[in-house]
Amino acid sequence: ENTDGEFSKGVSRAWENTKATTKAAIGAMGAEDFLMAADFNQREAQKYAPKVGRFTDIGSFSDAGNWLAGTAGESVVDIGTILAGGGVGGVAARGAAKMLGSIALKRATRAGTIGGLVASSYPQQFGENIQAVRAEHGGALPEGSVPTMALTAVAQTALDTLPVMGVLGRLGLADKARGDILQKTLTSPTRVRQIGRDLGSLALKEGATEATQEAMKLGALEWIDSNKDHFGVEQMKQLVDSFAAGTVGGAMMGAPVAGLNALHSDKPWFKQEEAMKAEAIKRFEDSGDAEQFAVDKEAIKSFVNQQLALPAPSLVADAAGNVGSIEA
Repeated sequence: ENTDGEFSKGVSRAWENTKATTKAAIGAMGAEDFLMAADFNQREAQKYAPKVGRFTDIGSFSDAGNWLAGTAGESVVDIGTILAGGGVGGVAARGAAKMLGSIALKRATRAGTIGGLVASSYPQQFGENIQAVRAEHGGALPEGSVPTMALTAVAQTALDTLPVMGVLGRLGLADKARGDILQKTLTSPTRVRQIGRDLGSLALKEGATEATQEAMKLGALEWIDSNKDHFGVEQMKQLVDSFAAGTVGGAMMGAPVAGLNALHSDKPWFKQEEAMKAEAIKRFEDSGDAEQFAVDKEAIKSFVNQQLALPAPSLVADAAGNVGSIEA
């Protein structure tokens, strides 16, 4: 029996599952050896089985603690993989486009970030779907199941990019702001309330995302084999479990952003900044003028930099975590 802590087991379990789904995605394209390798990694993941694997199995406070620790461990790997993919994609595109001018550079960076997110998320979604089909059909892939699950993974991946883009857009941290977060975010009721709102918002969004992705997978399984009931009581529990696990991941992903927002929520200029953001969004929605939108965002950054009494070239506005939220 594995005696590691639940959080540690969650990290190890998620890492083995990540390798399994990546290999399954490759194997589904005809490389059968990768399917065998994916099965091996899934067996390895079972060595780190949790004491309480599902939210719907919780029956005591002890169970809740074990489930939360294990789910948090899994979320570290799941979120880290996607965030890393988006960050690497954005940096790579930014480096390739640095001679194109500021607006083109921002567009290239955003496109690279999205590309990185897709590159890291899609294989996981597709591979997980493939393994679900194989689990129901004795390791086989029925005719038509691969394209069905490939298309399903496209929609699932699109959902993944929404909350992650919001987080990545807010984490251009300057050293000063990074150091201030832990010191200052819990020093006033206003900041605590701001943290609660931000964490709750992203946790619910990510929970809904995970549940929707699970429902998409079940719908695809139903399409492949309608003779099996994929929306019975057990599957409804799966949706609840996915939502609960998603809220944990969302809260973890949103913690840095919540801290950054809270750091500035009680500043006298915070409401003015929020009003400027709202005006910029409305102007963009009305006109669709991306270049003007980029100019508006730079103006907001400049305003925040002035309020922070920092040199205008610095991008501490990104560290404040506010400007990133108006990305189109």
